[in-house]
Amino acid sequence: MWAALSLSLLVLGSVGAWADAEVYWRADTTRVSLGQPVRLELAMVYSSDLRPDEPDVSALLAPASYRPEPRVGPQTEGGVVHLSLLGQVRYFELGAHTVPALSVAFVKAGGDTVLASARSLDIEVVSVLEEGDDQLRDIKPPVVLAGGIPLWVVVVAGMVALALVGVLIWYWVRRYRRTGESAEAELEPIDYAAEFERIASLGLLERGEYKTYYSLLADNLRRYMEGALVAEAMEKTTTEIEAALRQQALANDLIRRVAGYLSTADLVKFARFHPELDSARRMPETGMAILRELEDLHKLRSAESESSEEEHAQPAL
Repeated sequence: MWAALSLSLLVLGSVGAWADAEVYWRADTTRVSLGQPVRLELAMVYSSDLRPDEPDVSALLAPASYRPEPRVGPQTEGGVVHLSLLGQVRYFELGAHTVPALSVAFVKAGGDTVLASARSLDIEVVSVLEEGDDQLRDIKPPVVLAGGIPLWVVVVAGMVALALVGVLIWYWVRRYRRTGESAEAELEPIDYAAEFERIASLGLLERGEYKTYYSLLADNLRRYMEGALVAEAMEKTTTEIEAALRQQALANDLIRRVAGYLSTADLVKFARFHPELDSARRMPETGMAILRELEDLHKLRSAESESSEEEHAQPAL
């Protein structure tokens, strides 16, 4: 990579003697276009009994967008040590630029210090012209914020943050709407008797859709019982619903008719049973009759419960 150094400018530092130390800058070229990288080397040659106090080249060349590279050495040969600090610089303004002079201290084993200085190095930056263009084109360096963070990293991070905020807002708005819709649905009472009539008017029997017809009728009765008598009636089997009704001490005749109504629907849904058409047409009326008895029973028990609560509350007053 450093074959081009045969064309580089070699600037020797002023030192007391070769036997002590030498420091100098050298570059692969001293004439570049805007933004073109320059391979720069701070070469140090010193006696093996010395230890260099290495300079902070990155801080020294920070205005030139300096980027350090792996060093070469130290390598010792014949009692002489060779060490090169390598890097690249880029200039984004036209004209002459200077790699500043630099002094390096070398410490002997006994504590004595030897100074060696590298003279400054001039690098000329020329314009970039396209074919047929006589206007200079500026190349601007990458924008870097305080702390060394590139501007594009900040922009991307900001866009990601805005996207996350947008997703969170969308999620909460959607959740709020669903909650509002659920609350409204809960506030509106369901007319289960009207639902039996609606199912009867769908014309499902005429189209031979017995399974859908019986499923809708049974689910309507199950939904009422789930809200008034049997928890999770929609998830329970007919046998489980029958057992739950018996625990509530309902009349045996009413329990038998509820179980028979749901069992008939189960046969149609799961056993492909096709009842007679006249019997099927009477199913909505049968369901409404059962519904009315369950509603009357529920209202009666609710009234008794309220009366009992009032009786217990009066002594407390």
